[in-house]
Amino acid sequence: MSSNLILTFNKPIYKNFMKLSFKENEDNIYYNNSHMSYLYKVTIDNIEYIFNGFFKDGYFVIIIDEYNITLSVNIEVKYVIFIKLKWILKKINDIDIYIIDNKDMRNYKINSYIINNRNNFNKLDTNITIDNYLHINKYKIITVIINGNDKLIDRIINFLT
Repeated sequence: MSSNLILTFNKPIYKNFMKLSFKENEDNIYYNNSHMSYLYKVTIDNIEYIFNGFFKDGYFVIIIDEYNITLSVNIEVKYVIFIKLKWILKKINDIDIYIIDNKDMRNYKINSYIINNRNNFNKLDTNITIDNYLHINKYKIITVIINGNDKLIDRIINFLT
């Protein structure tokens, strides 16, 4: 599987992570009008770092987890990252799926918003948008450069067949 979406932050977002290469999440089942979710995993010193990316209110939301392989323990990381991206609807094998529009994503520079209270985000009322949520919470802004893979749509079509 090749990289679909490469995010390069101008400073570390968590520990020493500055570059994330997301792929489509193969563990999900996709239905009509659903949004593609993305995943990046890497193991360093018996710790598996898991970055889950999904859609909410026009944002690409990234949730970070750690899994200690030796202890078999999941560690929830407190950071949540929001990046405003354009999503487009594509018909793939008779299923309409929203995917990130990577058409103009060659060194696309945009701000990301990082909050350090995942519990507040998890309790977010469904009536509150992320834009409103960011207005009432403290966050850090970190610049991110996004590069989409030209073969993203082909990869998703092959994944769903």
